[in-house]
Amino acid sequence: MIGAWFGTDHDVAPAVIELPVDVTSGRDPGICIVDQVVRGTGIVGRVTADHGAVGLKVRSPGVATRVTVEIQLDETSTRWWSDRVRPPRTAPELPRLVLIRAQGELRGAALLARRQGLRRAGSAKAVVTFDLTAAELDGDGLLMIELAEPPRPEWATGRIAARPALGVRIDKISVRAHPSPTAAPGPADVDAPAGVPAATASARNRPESGGNNPAAPSAGPAAPSAGPAAPSAGPAAASAGPAAASAGPAAASAGPAAASAGPAAPGFAVLGSGPTGCDMALLPAGASGMFRLEVSAVPPAPPVPLSPAHKLTRRRPARAGFKVLRAARRAGTRVLAGVVQSRPASVRGVHGFDLAAGVPVALEVGQPRPGVFELKLAGPAGGPVLLGLDPGDRGLSCRIVP
Repeated sequence: MIGAWFGTDHDVAPAVIELPVDVTSGRDPGICIVDQVVRGTGIVGRVTADHGAVGLKVRSPGVATRVTVEIQLDETSTRWWSDRVRPPRTAPELPRLVLIRAQGELRGAALLARRQGLRRAGSAKAVVTFDLTAAELDGDGLLMIELAEPPRPEWATGRIAARPALGVRIDKISVRAHPSPTAAPGPADVDAPAGVPAATASARNRPESGGNNPAAPSAGPAAPSAGPAAPSAGPAAASAGPAAASAGPAAASAGPAAASAGPAAPGFAVLGSGPTGCDMALLPAGASGMFRLEVSAVPPAPPVPLSPAHKLTRRRPARAGFKVLRAARRAGTRVLAGVVQSRPASVRGVHGFDLAAGVPVALEVGQPRPGVFELKLAGPAGGPVLLGLDPGDRGLSCRIVP
């Protein structure tokens, strides 16, 4: 309806989602707004610009709600990004740092880094969970989820991809009524061990869902279209071998923490069983106490795929030749990294940066050991904290252990 007392015969009442709900398709009638997001069928959609937002019409339960957003970085995401950014042909793929906003406020962040296997690169997935108060999801029932670009510290120059939200796919958005502290753990908390708050973000590696991807929109004259039907990364994307599967993404929640089920320090996020896949990590908002940052060697990042930009190179024989060269380059990069590995002992320190305030964060460093740093925040942080190794090394990966 255009107004409360005015309408036309063409107006259709928007569908309202009843809780609990899992939105897994862009064709769900409850999705009433998409901004710079192209809808999918097996996924919610893909971000087509620097920012992207999805609006859901949700019937407010009158109590606090818990929202879970699942995002993924796959081969199609990287190709969409490279077709529009046009990086140098020899440039490696850089990690993506994406902010998750809801109702106009920062709720969390996700760090996505793919690793190269012997045949192909695996996908990187992240799950960000946060809570909304009853006042934030009022009677209007409009829930806005946005993927945005974060502020960048100086030490992260050249270590984080430009326009990080471009091409990232939104797999699922789940909305639940806020569970009570004594209730059984919900779907968003099944991976949380005892002593970890329920309202935290979790990231884990799972096999590729194989959802249908939407058609890639044209990028204009300077950036050729990704094709009428962007190919899905498929189940094979997660079969890059155990080395690629060990490099998982990281996610950090910026929402209010629920009551802890044990003596663990509040605010810690479940960052998955494996490393983040890059030389950075995310610490959730409100974290306190000592924590350990473990550094290990990982396979290198895959080379960025580039679509042919000339009419001659777009023909089938030339495209087949480029595909063979790209496969040979990926295999050579993976084999060379296995011979010459980065050394965790080369790391001298750790940087900290508050993604909400956009200011550096002081860290208290305990007695360092090779590949292990005992850290503590010198003061409270207003949002997720980005941690980065000094100096940076693309062959190293971080893991936060409470």
